[in-house]
Amino acid sequence: MYVAIPVWLVGAGVWHLMRAPVGRARDVLAGQQARFEVVEQELMTARYELERERAAAPVFGEAVLPATISERLVRLADLPPGLWLSEREFERCQITGPAKILITGSHTNANRFFGVSKATFVVVSNPEDHFPDCIVFHKCQISNCELHNVTVIGTADLIKGLKGGMSGDVP
Repeated sequence: MYVAIPVWLVGAGVWHLMRAPVGRARDVLAGQQARFEVVEQELMTARYELERERAAAPVFGEAVLPATISERLVRLADLPPGLWLSEREFERCQITGPAKILITGSHTNANRFFGVSKATFVVVSNPEDHFPDCIVFHKCQISNCELHNVTVIGTADLIKGLKGGMSGDVP
């Protein structure tokens, strides 16, 4: 069974489907494109600011500790005790505690040591006994850094070498 639809109604329907929404769709599309451009610009600005903040932010945590760290603040208090930092290079950094560190197989040069009191060095016969409590710098290069409020634990030879490689108020 067929129902006759007047031609004018079909024409009006086709016109409505084809022409009427197009104007509104163009307005909506233009608005969405403008909003997209604004969001894209905000995203680019946020990326730029994030990169700037990352470059200036202190270094903490194993996940964000690169192989070479230069002219940065390193907060040892934010690192978990027992963490091994292997084959890292610290140049002109400010390394802050409070923290106990053990330096093994590393090279230090022209560092300054500051603390709440005088520079603290603890001589032990077997440094392995202290690994769970310490942050271990293993095969690291530490040059021209300032160490603040840090206790260095090691053998007598290691402590003597560290005192020779650090300048400033070292006992």
